[in-house]
Amino acid sequence: MKTKLTSFLSTTLLLCSISTSMAFASESFYEKDLVRGFISFGADYRSMNSAHIDYINDIIFNSIPDRSGTYDTQVDNYGHFGDTYVGMHFNIGAEYKQLMSWFNINFMPTQVSKKPASIGDFGDPLYDARWFSYGLTWMFGWKLLNENSVINIIPSTGLGMNLLNVHFPSMYGIITKESGYDPITGVVAHPENNLIVKNRYYSNFASTVNAELEVRLNLDPISVGLYGGYRYIRYSEFNITYDQNEEIIYVLGSPDANGDTWFIGARVTWTFLSKKQSQQKLKL
Repeated sequence: MKTKLTSFLSTTLLLCSISTSMAFASESFYEKDLVRGFISFGADYRSMNSAHIDYINDIIFNSIPDRSGTYDTQVDNYGHFGDTYVGMHFNIGAEYKQLMSWFNINFMPTQVSKKPASIGDFGDPLYDARWFSYGLTWMFGWKLLNENSVINIIPSTGLGMNLLNVHFPSMYGIITKESGYDPITGVVAHPENNLIVKNRYYSNFASTVNAELEVRLNLDPISVGLYGGYRYIRYSEFNITYDQNEEIIYVLGSPDANGDTWFIGARVTWTFLSKKQSQQKLKL
């Protein structure tokens, strides 16, 4: 996961550097005094497809490979998570005439399934099962009408990354192949190689493609928009690791897991004056 995340961030920074260098190297390509920065805040209703929510519930509640003496049956008493939630986002970017580019930071409130009891079958404490995700997307959009139109339609798309974070409900043990478990006798030859799920979050990385359409009411410098879209998400393998050396011990779920989500929401945008507009305002 760390390798994929590092690779993605490195590629993004490289593309940003190249784009910025090319833009400032040729001022004849555009009039930089007309560039306007903007920020926006939004919230939306998000609905996961069935494969997405099944993936999350299976990882948290159903992915334990052996239930003989290591599985806390209290886990079966937790309420499973639903397929809808409220998403939020913060955008920061710039626009030049009808062209727009921005970074979208999206996040969500933590989803919680309350523990059914304080102590599990084997005397270990139970925890609230939790999950949340957040991500970063580099977006590009185009105003279909004039940039100063009171009403505008803005299709946009972008590439990004997403991090899924889950907290397991109990400190149950996972029998690994290194433990020498004999399914016939139930004997574990090397119990020190078993993995005990910790009281902490575990994360999984995903690449994403985001597409959306916004209808915007422009009351410069403030604008209000309604938008909807689809977020294509593909999770890699969910690796459970030792804390001390990050060695991969057990893999939950399958690679290329479907995490798609569609959404509909509203946002408020504040667009700053361009350098030229600021200069004209000072002359008044």
